Amino acid sequence: MSNASTLTAIAVDGGGTRCRIAAVTDNGCEVVIKGAANAFTDLDGTVHTLTSGLAELSDRLSVPVNVLADTPAYLGLAGVIDPSIVQALQKALPFTTVKIELDRHAALRAAHGTADGVIAHCGTGSFFGVQRDGRQRFAGGWGGVLDDIASARWMGCRALSLTLYAKDGLVNKSGLTDSLMDLYKSPVAIVEFASNAGAGELGQLAQKVSEYSAHKDKIAVQIFTEGAGLIAETVKALGWQSGPVCLTGGLGSEYIPYLPEALRSSVVAAAGEPLDGAIELAREFSLAAGR
Repeated sequence: MSNASTLTAIAVDGGGTRCRIAAVTDNGCEVVIKGAANAFTDLDGTVHTLTSGLAELSDRLSVPVNVLADTPAYLGLAGVIDPSIVQALQKALPFTTVKIELDRHAALRAAHGTADGVIAHCGTGSFFGVQRDGRQRFAGGWGGVLDDIASARWMGCRALSLTLYAKDGLVNKSGLTDSLMDLYKSPVAIVEFASNAGAGELGQLAQKVSEYSAHKDKIAVQIFTEGAGLIAETVKALGWQSGPVCLTGGLGSEYIPYLPEALRSSVVAAAGEPLDGAIELAREFSLAAGR
């Protein structure tokens, strides 16, 4: 790190697929990218991701780990759904001054700054948020077993379900269902895969759905239409009637052509990426901590 730079904060954007850890200075930031950081599904793995990321930052910046750990840190992480998880992370991590909350706060800040707006985040998992008059409200993010509608994981599961339905003759086969049956060889293999696969593995199937939807495959289009309908229902339930809406995450923008016209015409590009939001929140936290 340059002698002219002053370390001011540590910012983390941790999701179900990757985690980005930034050392924030008054001249910019240095970022390392690590693996998944979902504190609910893998607390120990999340701790390892963060501590190894700090070690890598330490090497890059030639700054001792304990100096980084003593810097005010803002952690936006997937899976932080209960105070007990926050407490476990605080105990396991080396940070002396730290704020830990769900990653959706950083994503909403990145999308709209401090202005009013709605976010529908569709990555490996999903969540929704609205910011109005300085207040925030969130929904979803409860994981793939009970939630994560319109996420990549949801899309992968839906594709496999419809492939089994096609095998039973309940829906017409398509190029997508034929491709998935060829991939897994049998219905039993599909069930076994879905029963044991992690969210990331299931989410990878969303790419196949996307590829087939580009060629108007009926099942792939059906899946995107269903997901877009779920997005529309959820943002309306959160109170959206008009105003800017951001669709974020690796899958978010792919839903835009399938949204109802009123919602589609309100879609805007996010002002920044979730890490940008985490950095803003980290700087605010550092100032509040007197740094």
